[in-house]
Amino acid sequence: MGYTRDYPTVPEWKDKPLELYTDPVDGRQKQGRIYKEPGTRVKHKGNVFELGWETSLEPGEVKMSNGKPVNGWAFYDELYDQTPHTPTEQAKIIGYIPTWRRSEGFDYSNAELYQYITHGIIAFIEFDRNNIGEFSEKALNDVNLVISDIVSVGHAVGTKILIALGGANDYGFLFLMERIGHNPSDSILGRTVQKVVDFVNSNNLDGVDLDLECWWADPAIPGTKEQGGRLKSAGPHPAGRGLAKFAQRLKEEMPDKIVSAAVFATSWYGNNYDPAMVNDLDWVSIM
Repeated sequence: MGYTRDYPTVPEWKDKPLELYTDPVDGRQKQGRIYKEPGTRVKHKGNVFELGWETSLEPGEVKMSNGKPVNGWAFYDELYDQTPHTPTEQAKIIGYIPTWRRSEGFDYSNAELYQYITHGIIAFIEFDRNNIGEFSEKALNDVNLVISDIVSVGHAVGTKILIALGGANDYGFLFLMERIGHNPSDSILGRTVQKVVDFVNSNNLDGVDLDLECWWADPAIPGTKEQGGRLKSAGPHPAGRGLAKFAQRLKEEMPDKIVSAAVFATSWYGNNYDPAMVNDLDWVSIM
């Protein structure tokens, strides 16, 4: 949504004087700030609101009329309202499929799980933090126990199935991407890309989702530091550069497969990523 600091010429909601009006809900005479011109923008409580229709209500205030909430104000979102949109034939409805639910008796062969989504992403294959570039044996075993059911049933109802690499606890993926970012010519890049390509092809998957998340201190390694709050002027984090290179190589090796990524949007972690990554991705999901 719009932040007030970005709109120095937009007036505060309270700048408009009070006047008498007839409340359309209860019919009583009241005093209020009457806004009548659709498109009018005001600042209120740290946000920017835009008027859709005449109202005397405070931005964010809701009253009920005939069982429905009414308020002429809506958050003004400059990214949505000002960024050109490319129409698509079908919206992407993406669901992450957690392997750890198997221990709870989760039925991965239930077709109803997949028929309402366009893309299912199996989460996660993690990487071994001590053997850089190798899959975590436990994570790989967890995936292999459910992947056959997910792919066969998902494909039967027309849902594309991807595998997610990384996750909130995968420091092995962070260390791997950091190593590639420091040295893109390292042979580990090609070996790891081939390992992922082979896994995708052998399991009849539709692509890969890259989830580099572990920017926080690793509790298992004393002395590691939180890696958030990076300034944009500092450029991408080495692991962010590595992720962009990794995405590029994956797309080169799998041009007909999906390569996507889930990233943080805020500057605290968002500036760690390399914007060049989007050149080789089919989509970016914002966490």
